[in-house]
Amino acid sequence: MLSAFLEACDGAGIQVPGDSIDLRKLLETPNRYTKVPKEWPPKTVFLALATAQHHGVPTCLLDWTRRSYVAAYFAASGILRSTSRNSRLAIWALRVFGHEDWENISFVEMPGGTSANLAAQGGVFTVSSIKSVGSEPFECLPLEREQDVYKRQNDGFQGLIKLTLPIEEASNLLNLCIDFGVKGSVLFPGYEGAAREVNDYAYANLRKHQE
Repeated sequence: MLSAFLEACDGAGIQVPGDSIDLRKLLETPNRYTKVPKEWPPKTVFLALATAQHHGVPTCLLDWTRRSYVAAYFAASGILRSTSRNSRLAIWALRVFGHEDWENISFVEMPGGTSANLAAQGGVFTVSSIKSVGSEPFECLPLEREQDVYKRQNDGFQGLIKLTLPIEEASNLLNLCIDFGVKGSVLFPGYEGAAREVNDYAYANLRKHQE
């Protein structure tokens, strides 16, 4: 996926942060990471991966934000656009204090210049090690099952918590985020964000009429 993203950017004449001859060579010969998947991804690909992730390409990175209202926006906007039959939307909060001691998870912070979307959203990432033995399928544990996030809970702070809200409140939550200046045109600078903001408005009003 990352190789395909870089090739597409080549065709469009777009420079990708972190791209280099060494990175291209690494992607051309991925045998090492196929044999030892827990070593993927190496830090040399983080910049390119983060750029791809924040422009809609699926990667092994998991998106987080340092700003609670940004998380609330994505939860509300996402459920309004989906056909999910879930009765509640959810936001996860992860404690990253002591992440230097994590063994199976990496906490990834990228410079704001990596992507305009990344900067606007206060984005950071986690990436979990891939587990595989021999020819078995790759497996990546859900974060809530990773022991790393629960290592420092003896001081009274939980490592990972889940906050939920009935989906009937999604439109109200989205409007609350907008009141705080957290909206599509701000989080996605450019035409994409302006269009997203209009679509959010349309989906929110559609949900109100359905209710």
